[in-house]
Amino acid sequence: PYSQEEFDNLRIKTLIKMGHKHEAIRVLNNISTYEAYKNYYDQIKLDSYFATYALSEACNFKDSLEEFNENKNNIFLKVSIFCSFLENKPEEADLLNALLLDTNDKDEYFQKIYFNLKKDINDPIIITQGNFEESLFSLYSAMIRIGSLPFTKQFLDFDSTNLTLPIILSSSTEISLRLISAHRAYELGLFKAESLSALYQSVDFSKEELNNWENTLDNFTQKPELGMALLFQNARVQLLPITRLETLKEFWNYAIIHDLENLAYDVSRNLIELTEPSIELSDYSILISRAH
Repeated sequence: PYSQEEFDNLRIKTLIKMGHKHEAIRVLNNISTYEAYKNYYDQIKLDSYFATYALSEACNFKDSLEEFNENKNNIFLKVSIFCSFLENKPEEADLLNALLLDTNDKDEYFQKIYFNLKKDINDPIIITQGNFEESLFSLYSAMIRIGSLPFTKQFLDFDSTNLTLPIILSSSTEISLRLISAHRAYELGLFKAESLSALYQSVDFSKEELNNWENTLDNFTQKPELGMALLFQNARVQLLPITRLETLKEFWNYAIIHDLENLAYDVSRNLIELTEPSIELSDYSILISRAH
């Protein structure tokens, strides 16, 4: 049988594994066995502060901790460097980073982000195998947000609940990833159809790309999120009801192929409501009924 300490720890680990990080935080804040796995729980809370961009809380919490006993990835030292940077103490941050480098730390990704923060550079940083620490994604995400650096897809996969919206709002991040994040956020109930519609319209297609949308779609076989934006914009610019419905039909069919059907109907709700029923449009009645 499990002891209470082991049972509480299993509950929290299971919640995190299932992606319910907010629920895991709620549970560990209400257990009486916190001290039994203090280092592990402290790490979860610190990660939560960084993932939710509660930076002052993260740094205040860090100051109340001792270094993690099994700090193989120099987590505490890296957090201290970032907090010193946030507190406008560049000399202290550099001194701590020199100590970090003396440990022969292999985390190249942290060093690249820190360099970009110091130099106010927002060039993209590629994550490659072996140059980052998976346990530090929450810290990385906070550093990227404070420096307005571009996100990569690894962050969306790491924590969709907390990072979809920051990725969507990141103007330095590639628009295709912002759209993927918006689709994920919509599925999670974090992003409304009206907002997704605005994001679709913000994608910068040329007049030629819109006018020759069928040929343009061929360029997006690996990026259907851009195809969705293209077809939606094409439907938006149609003035005649019949051409609007014809282009919506293309948009909906494309969405069905890419498993985005419900989203597509919701996003195009206003375009459907603008269309008055008529005999001329009767051929589209089944499509519109399905959309409703």
